[in-house]
Amino acid sequence: MKELKEIINFWLVVIISTIALIGFVIEGLKINKLITYFEKQHFETSKIIANNLQATLLFESVEDFNSLTNTFDFKNDYISIEVWDSSGKLFASKGKPILDKLKESTKVKLEYSYIITQTSIDSSGKNFGKVVIKRSSSELSATIKNELLFSFSTLICISIFFMFAGRKLSEEVVVPINGLNEQIKEILKSHDLSVKIPQEHRILETKELSDSFTELIRDLLDSKRELEEMNLNLEELVENKTEKLSSTLKDMKRFQAKLVSQEKLASLGSLAAGIAHEIKNPLNLIQNSALIVSNFTQDVESFNLKLKERDYTDNDLEFFIDDINDVKMSSRIIMDNCKRADNIIKSMLSQSRSDKSKISQKLIESLIDQSVNLCFHAMRAKKNPIDVEIIKNYQENIVINCYPDDLERSLINIIDNSFYAMQERKQIEKGTKFSAILEVSLTKNESFTVIKIKDNGIGIDQKLKEKVLEPFFTTKPTGSGTGLGMSMVNDVAIAHNGELIVNSIVNDFTEVSITISNKLSQEDV
Repeated sequence: MKELKEIINFWLVVIISTIALIGFVIEGLKINKLITYFEKQHFETSKIIANNLQATLLFESVEDFNSLTNTFDFKNDYISIEVWDSSGKLFASKGKPILDKLKESTKVKLEYSYIITQTSIDSSGKNFGKVVIKRSSSELSATIKNELLFSFSTLICISIFFMFAGRKLSEEVVVPINGLNEQIKEILKSHDLSVKIPQEHRILETKELSDSFTELIRDLLDSKRELEEMNLNLEELVENKTEKLSSTLKDMKRFQAKLVSQEKLASLGSLAAGIAHEIKNPLNLIQNSALIVSNFTQDVESFNLKLKERDYTDNDLEFFIDDINDVKMSSRIIMDNCKRADNIIKSMLSQSRSDKSKISQKLIESLIDQSVNLCFHAMRAKKNPIDVEIIKNYQENIVINCYPDDLERSLINIIDNSFYAMQERKQIEKGTKFSAILEVSLTKNESFTVIKIKDNGIGIDQKLKEKVLEPFFTTKPTGSGTGLGMSMVNDVAIAHNGELIVNSIVNDFTEVSITISNKLSQEDV
């Protein structure tokens, strides 16, 4: 554990370092701006000189060049001026030869002690040559040097100020607290509560801290006197305490009864949430199927009008027959899910009456096919439907003991999640060649039957994969999932003396495996 003084010094160093960093960044931006302005200014000057030298090249007059350059300050500013014609031959020059050879595309080259500009000499769209000017950059260097000197001076002043402020803060806070600490240690060592703590403080917080300790010592003195008085009346106090303990015990029993009642209410609430979640899927399927039937009624009216006017084609007839097949499928979905909802309610009521679950033999591939079909048609009736290639790989005629309704609900939940994941990836990768694929396999060995459902949707992050089996955890947006689905599936797998395994890679695949014991019997319930 660090001392307060060390903490104050640490944060002072952090503040000074931060100010220094910000100062360096600002100074760097200012210097960069100065350099940019310096380069622009000199390039504009070279353009003016190039315009004045047009006649010099046009009439090949060296006198004009000398007359113009004699006005320049070659002692403090200009180092060299060279005029080249369009053939690349040096026409005229003044000053030291320019050894730096610039590329045609290079307009400005800035070094520590000089700057070179290269400007073409044009007239009426025709190039006559170029002028290369080398000038001293001592003015820029002096300006940058002054800027840096000012920044370092300012930083040193700020550092000195904060160091002084930190020292004063340490004196005003740490020293009084250390003094108070030593005083408290002395009181504890001597067991003398009559010692008074000094009350002279310049800071409100340390004064309040001292007052709090003074009040604490005063309370301890009062408690000590009370204990002495209690020792004089021990029998009476014991009796009084016994009565209070008896009253407290009664209060604890009442509180315990209240907790039991609250626990019952919590269990009832959990059951209600489970019922709502279990009925949600069938109701969604019924609603979406009803929407298909509703849309079909509009198609019937349109087709009926075409029949009356005898204005229909073979394609219209084929589409109408397809719609009839969809309505047949939707009707079956509505009937099946009404029965499912009824079975769910009966199952929940049975659980509330503590009835045992019933095991029956079931052809597993029929359960899987029914779940896949229901979820597929439900997905197609929802917003943003997608085409899905469904690949089935079944070991045929697998009949085992299971809880059919629970197992089917689990399969629907997993498959519905798969369709949702593939829809999400389709939306994310809109415009790409993404193709949704759902793979369902069924195998059986000596001990277990294994159902695997794999999709190529958005996948599950490794950090979230450990949480997917927790109740009320969901990766879907608010209002799209309760978080009870996979928790319920896991419970169903355990009820079948099996397990639930989830493997996934983000934006690649998710594979959910359910293992079911082949030796499940009513005794296992």
